[in-house]
Amino acid sequence: MFVNSYESLAAPGSGDLSPFYAEQVFQLNCYVNEALLFEQIVENKLESLKDLLQETQVVSENGWQAMLNEEKLLEKLSLYEEQLQLMKKVLEEKFQIERAGKALLDRILNEKSEALRKALEYERCLGDAERECTHWRTECESAQEAYQSVSVNLQTKTKELEKLEQKFHEADGEKTALRARLAATLQESEAAKNGQDQLRNELAQLQAHIEQRDSSMLTHLNLNKMLSEASNNTTPDI
Repeated sequence: MFVNSYESLAAPGSGDLSPFYAEQVFQLNCYVNEALLFEQIVENKLESLKDLLQETQVVSENGWQAMLNEEKLLEKLSLYEEQLQLMKKVLEEKFQIERAGKALLDRILNEKSEALRKALEYERCLGDAERECTHWRTECESAQEAYQSVSVNLQTKTKELEKLEQKFHEADGEKTALRARLAATLQESEAAKNGQDQLRNELAQLQAHIEQRDSSMLTHLNLNKMLSEASNNTTPDI
């Protein structure tokens, strides 16, 4: 019965025990079986001893021979007592081994439970880490897509900016050319204005000269007329 209880303790986790612990449990089982067998033998001997004692009581009533037999039986009884003491010691050792084995099994089961708990905890942490890794992988992919989109937009804007800079340089060149043309036009306009002023002055001088000449000619004509009239007035009648 004790062996079966020990087998019930070892059976649930027998597949999970290490070879070292399995060997210890097997040795412990062997010790227990031997102790039980020895105990059975002692019990059988005790029964035999009881029978012998009964026989001794019968024989002791029959005389001296019975006394000799009693001495022999006492010697056997002493031997049996020594064997009983030895058996008691063996049983105590068996109980100690049983307690040690039970403590060992309890420790193994506790270690197994703790290892299982840690394994579940590690599995949960691993699942959390995998989910977090998946989340950050998704975030990274989204960031890469956004970066590619921004990069494409940046390249487009850079090309547009280069075109605008080129147009700005062209417009700046045209502006410089227009400024040069405007300056030349202003110079030409200023020169034309100066020429017009000079022409006006020359025209005014010419008009003054013409007026002076006309006035001189008119004066000369008037003088000639006056002289002619005077000449006509002074000529004698024939």
